[in-house]
Amino acid sequence: MVKRTWLEFVNPELIDLFPLQFVNCDRIQQHDVLYIFDEVGSGKTITSGLIALDYIEQNHKDVLIITTKALSEGEHQGQFLGDWYQKLPFIHMGYSHHVHIINNNYSHIEKLAGKAFGLIIIDEAHLFLTDKTKKRIALEKLVAEKVVFLTATPIKSNKYDLQTYINIAKSMTQKDIQNNWIQNIETIGKEKNALICSSFDITSPVTRYFKDTIQSLQISEFHKTTIKRHETIIHEVGIKYEDSKTTQQQKAEQTVEFLESRLKEQHDARFVIFTRFIEKEARVLRQALEDANFMEFRAETTGNSFAIVSGSNNYELADYSNKTKESILPTVLVVSYQIAEQGVNLPGYNHVINYHIPAFPSAIEQRYGRIDRLSKSGKQYEAIYNCFILTTNFYDSNNSNFYTAISISLNNLLKFIPSRNTLLSRKTLTSYLSEASVLQKQRELFTDALKCQEQIANLYFSLKTDEVTKDDSNTTYQLLFSLYEQVEDFEFNDEPHNIDRFKKALEDVLSTFDVLSEKGTRLAEELLKKYDVAAETAIWDNIFYRSTIDLHENLSDLNAIKEAAAFIRESDAYAEYRNRFERELAPNYRFNQYKKALDYFFYKQFDNNQLSYVFPVAVNQSYQKVVFDCQEIIKELAVKMGQKLTEADMQIILTSINRWAPKLPLFVFFREFERLVGNISRTNEEILRGHDDISNRLCTRKNYTGNVFIKAICQLHNIQTPAYPAIQNEVRGMSYEELTKQFILIKSNHVDKSNNIFGAVITTSKYFKLLYHFSRKEVCSFGKRMDSGRNNGSVYHSIFANIENIKTQMVNIIYQSSIPEEMKVHFKKNYYKEIPKEMIEQVSESSLLDEVNEYNRLSRNLIDFDNQQSTIRNYMSMFMHFVFSEYPNHRNKHAQRYWVNKYDMKLPPNNYHYYSKDYWTIHIIGELFGVKLNSDHVVHSSVQKIDTVTLKILD
Repeated sequence: MVKRTWLEFVNPELIDLFPLQFVNCDRIQQHDVLYIFDEVGSGKTITSGLIALDYIEQNHKDVLIITTKALSEGEHQGQFLGDWYQKLPFIHMGYSHHVHIINNNYSHIEKLAGKAFGLIIIDEAHLFLTDKTKKRIALEKLVAEKVVFLTATPIKSNKYDLQTYINIAKSMTQKDIQNNWIQNIETIGKEKNALICSSFDITSPVTRYFKDTIQSLQISEFHKTTIKRHETIIHEVGIKYEDSKTTQQQKAEQTVEFLESRLKEQHDARFVIFTRFIEKEARVLRQALEDANFMEFRAETTGNSFAIVSGSNNYELADYSNKTKESILPTVLVVSYQIAEQGVNLPGYNHVINYHIPAFPSAIEQRYGRIDRLSKSGKQYEAIYNCFILTTNFYDSNNSNFYTAISISLNNLLKFIPSRNTLLSRKTLTSYLSEASVLQKQRELFTDALKCQEQIANLYFSLKTDEVTKDDSNTTYQLLFSLYEQVEDFEFNDEPHNIDRFKKALEDVLSTFDVLSEKGTRLAEELLKKYDVAAETAIWDNIFYRSTIDLHENLSDLNAIKEAAAFIRESDAYAEYRNRFERELAPNYRFNQYKKALDYFFYKQFDNNQLSYVFPVAVNQSYQKVVFDCQEIIKELAVKMGQKLTEADMQIILTSINRWAPKLPLFVFFREFERLVGNISRTNEEILRGHDDISNRLCTRKNYTGNVFIKAICQLHNIQTPAYPAIQNEVRGMSYEELTKQFILIKSNHVDKSNNIFGAVITTSKYFKLLYHFSRKEVCSFGKRMDSGRNNGSVYHSIFANIENIKTQMVNIIYQSSIPEEMKVHFKKNYYKEIPKEMIEQVSESSLLDEVNEYNRLSRNLIDFDNQQSTIRNYMSMFMHFVFSEYPNHRNKHAQRYWVNKYDMKLPPNNYHYYSKDYWTIHIIGELFGVKLNSDHVVHSSVQKIDTVTLKILD
């Protein structure tokens, strides 16, 4: 396995890392294309996030995600990226700028034609199966080094759909993509342990795992929750023609009665109702729900409630997505199949109500997957249900769609890849076989409807203008519309023969409606014999596949946990990989074991204004040295956090703290603050001072409006991810006057042994220090070198940053426990100077000798940068830029920005000696007043024509 720094940033409290998902990070290194065909709800979004995170770290190239509109718009650019950014450390590691997302409308895709991406992830990839559509053509014009296809339903009609993914990948990568994996995933002639869902092969580019298999192969630290999937429920609605109510009203009222009966059996049940028309069907459902005393949902609503998602904006579903059983949610959520059928996570519900029924089993599986999720947090329902609303005594295209889906499932889908059964049961199969004459009649009705050119034209133009009729009385029109629902990506335009193409698309759909084939009928009969009444649950919750080709094409089945997972667990390949996987994750678990206690310690130091513990490199220390000196304090604070740290724990912490500290929540929060502070001083304005080299990272305005320090520090409570409430609430609670006091010099009397006052001790607030730390010259600066002309400067901010980077490496080496004490003493007396040869000669251990030699190499590099620093004539840091509009040698009261003159940011004009004891205060004074430390660590200044000020360093 390659080195993966990002693993230590992953929080196990937010995400489970499963071996069957994680292995795809290794697969993408071996293959140009991956095909992730895992079950709906099995975590393909997170799988793709792991792949992308690892790919970015290894390659530093951009990743493009193509997903549905519902998942690509809204907060964090939609739910897809929201899941990535909430659960994986893209933002923490600064990788979010490498990630791009668009929805799968062709107009968005074609804008990126020819642009090269490192990795392209195609979510809901089955939506691109239809040939010669605009979105398909646009997709094949994209350029990528690697491609990942995500779909739980890779086959729409037959196995030739699988070749389509290969053809798309060939166009995008311009590489010869192999197709031998298609044969490998077919089930005919294979034993159970050889099926793709029961095998572990790191060299395979395709996966077809089920969520129970993935979760049962978790590592020991995690606890598995098993969800019981109950058999399909069919609820029949009887339509009475003599009733004064419309058929839609009767259907809606009887559906609500069914919901009420389910609530009597399970009081905490919740329902997602999939409709076809939001305005027509949902409006009638609303009335039926209100008549049954369901209240429109509000956060404070008690009792049964409902909500209708109309699709009027991209944020509606976000209120109900990724919530759990414990969340406050409406009892009934009504959505259209176009909005919520794919990609949306609704684990807070346990019933899918198919008010509208699609004709393809893949769509039914997608819907069921909205509630059947692989979830890390929150309480889940123990039982979930798939329900279908069928009508009697009335023609309803939903009935024919239901039986067509059963037929396709029997005749095609299960033939090629193992599939979770979300549809077949004794009741559905019995109903399917008993409806032969009715189904044949409905097929004849479809055929007759296709002969009516007038209604085809009516439907075509109503769809083109997005004005579909709501008249149920026109049966021919409704039949044609039912066929159109199964047409994918038809493009409406003004070409004269487009109506003919539209009719051909409808005819192609009808050709797939082989409702009662001889093979399907016999297979249904065989299933009813095989799964008798006593074994009803087995037919529902198992995985089905075809193992042999005989007269009846018998189906076989296996259990996702007891068989598929067991076969994988027993394989040598998986055992070897699992051991490597656990070794790689070990540092991650150790870090998260101690993270809360360590984070609390550093927060307390910041809160006490002890920044030398928070940013120790600035004072020639390391985090390891800080922890070593404060072990007892850390243990005491850990007890307050409910954790007892032993000496063995402290040794583990000491070994890793230099690597762990930047990953603690406090420091991740501070890095986001650093970014926001930088944004305050950045602009696209043209440089006006005549210095062509001045860094465009800094604003060139002569004046900032208002107190810029206050504006900067207020960025703390603008940080959303990651948030740090203890700090944010403190800043948010300050009045403007209190904020102003954060940016003054805090003075107290300095007395001698006889209590005689002879000066003042100067310090600054923790927030003033924090602002300075992230705006000092080591972060961003610009200026001139000695050899530059009057009007020409040189950007050299990297010199200061490089110096600090080298010092960081050196202190991390010198304070290791293995370094001899005499070398540490040498360091304290001769900061960053080479370790003498005679000390090195006493080192015999090779690894220690390597560390010491590296230290000396860095010391020599530091001399080179110090020499470069000596060529600097003057500079302006971001911090100075907040205060002054000119270079230091022009600094006077006229150079101060307008807002500064309103505030007392001066030392009093007297001959007092001023004393300070911390790095940040000393350098804040230095940059505010243009003073420098001399070799005696004493600061002298006669800037701004005030009396000489002497600043001494307190021991």
